[in-house]
Amino acid sequence: MAIQARPRTRFPIPAIPALKARLRSATTTVVAIGVVALAVVLAAWINLQAQHTAERVTRAIALREHAERFLGHLRDAETGQRGYLLTGLASYLQPFTEGRGAVLPALETLDRLVEGAPNRFVIFDSPPALAASPAAELAKYVGQAVVVARADRTGQGSLEDAIRLLSGCPNIQLLLNAVHFSPSGRRFGSYYGYGG
Repeated sequence: MAIQARPRTRFPIPAIPALKARLRSATTTVVAIGVVALAVVLAAWINLQAQHTAERVTRAIALREHAERFLGHLRDAETGQRGYLLTGLASYLQPFTEGRGAVLPALETLDRLVEGAPNRFVIFDSPPALAASPAAELAKYVGQAVVVARADRTGQGSLEDAIRLLSGCPNIQLLLNAVHFSPSGRRFGSYYGYGG
C-alpha cells in the first residue's frame, strides 16, 4: 500500500466548509469597508477642493468689482478736473474732490484683497499716455507701469514724453512691439527713426 503525502500549506485551514465561507465573507467585508472608507476620504478631498475654488472665485469677483470701482473714482476725478479746466465752472470740482477722496480708500481695499497672494496681479489697461491723461493719473497709484511702444513707429521724443507723464510710478518698464530681429545681433528694427 502506497502512502500519499499531502501538500502542506503555510496557514493550514481546517477542512470545514463553513469556516472557508466565513473567511471569504470576512475578507469581502473588509475590502468593502476599505472601498467605502476610500470613497469617503476622496469625497471629503473633492469637497475641500471645491470650497477652495469657490473662495478663489469669490475673491476674484470681489477684486474685479473693487478694481472697477477704483477706476470709476479715478475717472470721476479726471472728468471733474477736465470739466473745470475747460469751463471754469466750480460745479465740476465736486465730482473731482469726491472722486479724488475715494481713490485712496478704494486702492487700500484692492491692496487688502491681493494681500497674502503674491502671485496675483491687478492689471489696468489705459489709453495711450500721450492721447489721454488717465494713464498719468493712474501711474500715481500703481507699483509698476509698462509702456508699450511700436519699435518702427514710436519716436524717441514721444517715448520720453510718455515716460515723463508716467513719472509718478516708481517702476516704469518698456515693451517694444513689432520688433524685427537682425541676425547679426547688433540691432532690433529701425528704432527711434534710425535706419533698419
